[in-house]
Amino acid sequence: MPIFLRSTLQSAVRAGVRYAVTYRTGSGLGQDDSIRQVVQQNALGFLDGPAGAASITIDYYPPTDLSDPVTGAGSNAPGNVVEVSVSNYTWSWVAPLSGGFNPGYYSRSPLSISVSSADRMESLPAGALSPPAR
Repeated sequence: MPIFLRSTLQSAVRAGVRYAVTYRTGSGLGQDDSIRQVVQQNALGFLDGPAGAASITIDYYPPTDLSDPVTGAGSNAPGNVVEVSVSNYTWSWVAPLSGGFNPGYYSRSPLSISVSSADRMESLPAGALSPPAR
């Protein structure tokens, strides 16, 4: 189950990045909210609701400095890098895990899963403006 969950979340953030680089938006939504919606739709219900949406992070970086995200108007400008991530998604085990070679040790700690994907924003057609990021 943990491998399936991580794989599903990784696929969902990849779908969000593929959607982001095309500048499409959902009806009445800004680009970030549209990306969150796509990630939630591809997460097979694991990120449903407001709590699921809150665990999705979208950051934009200038291509010359990937250490500090840019914010505000124009953060999703062509050429910038978009990163979509889900951080510290916790999954509780149904039963304690056996210690295997260490009998008597059982883990009841929830599993924390973090995934991310990034790509460079595409160019816009001549005369087109990028949608508001937030």
